[in-house]
Amino acid sequence: MTSAAVEHSSEAGVPDSEFQIIEMRVHREEAGRRVLRRLGFADRVFAGIGGNAELREVSLYYKPYYFTLCLQSKRFGIKRFEEAEIYVSVDGLSGVASVYREQPDWVGATRAELPADATALAPTVTPADAVQKTDRRRAHLQVRHKCSVSTLWEEPLLVHKPIWLVTVAGKRRDKRYAVDAYTGYVLQE
Repeated sequence: MTSAAVEHSSEAGVPDSEFQIIEMRVHREEAGRRVLRRLGFADRVFAGIGGNAELREVSLYYKPYYFTLCLQSKRFGIKRFEEAEIYVSVDGLSGVASVYREQPDWVGATRAELPADATALAPTVTPADAVQKTDRRRAHLQVRHKCSVSTLWEEPLLVHKPIWLVTVAGKRRDKRYAVDAYTGYVLQE
């Protein structure tokens, strides 16, 4: 895997290289603190985590996403015509497609190299599958919003987003949480 940052070509509006790596705003210690602050009563009871929870492991992974820039066009009557850029994101592991009305702020933030302690996860979704899922999502938008949606990029842009996987030790079992290393949002696994 290459870990070079991507620059967008000004001529065609398509990405020049294979993928980009998103910068990390939340570091290892902060990810652990956020998880420990989030532990509620139910988490502590069901996992058998006592009053002083202990972090067992904090690992950094880079999760793959495919991004495609699309143009949504809608006609209102004879003279009025509106166009808007939308971004379709396809999760590189699960294949779930999402739509963003604006470019997510973390897409433009790049990092030149992969940290030594990180693991870049290989996407299980191929670029061809990502294009197919983007097309399905475009068709859904066209029907639902009665508009035209066209793709501006031929190939989807592969983006790796940093995720901290935090394991909290419990008496009965360990509890694992995922922390978005860009926004700091805590997700339960």
